[in-house]
Amino acid sequence: MNEEKNDLLKKIGFFVGIFILLILFLWGSYHISFLLKEEVYYNAAEAVIKNSPLAKDYKTLKIYKNFQKKQPGFCNALLKGEMNNMEFDIIFLTLTGKYGIYQGVFLNTNAPNKKPVFCGLAGNVQAEKSIDYYGINQWQIKLKIEQIQNYFSKNSSFLP
Repeated sequence: MNEEKNDLLKKIGFFVGIFILLILFLWGSYHISFLLKEEVYYNAAEAVIKNSPLAKDYKTLKIYKNFQKKQPGFCNALLKGEMNNMEFDIIFLTLTGKYGIYQGVFLNTNAPNKKPVFCGLAGNVQAEKSIDYYGINQWQIKLKIEQIQNYFSKNSSFLP
């Protein structure tokens, strides 16, 4: 009887050990993907702001590498930046065009009487082409700008 209990405990211990290793593997892969995601969004924001003609007034914007794990529900990513002692939110929102789904990059500041600004499309797009070429119109941009304004006017406590 004692040997049967030992065998049972060994089997249970083996399965518990495998379960713990699986949990650690999933946790580790989540954190690695988070770091990769942070770098991708940072590089995309930097490329759009430097290359897009729509962002010509923001070429000197410095983007912080402080990606937030807790993202607002309405956007894909939220980065922070600074220019001329003003803090900016760099917001990635999904826009649907005629060739598929694109990431729109918007800049928002909490300064009074300042509206969010559309800077361009991130990803595999040509910055010199108009957004109309990709099937995205001004109406979509206006809706996204209103969405950003509504969110930040109601949830200013979210901002770190």
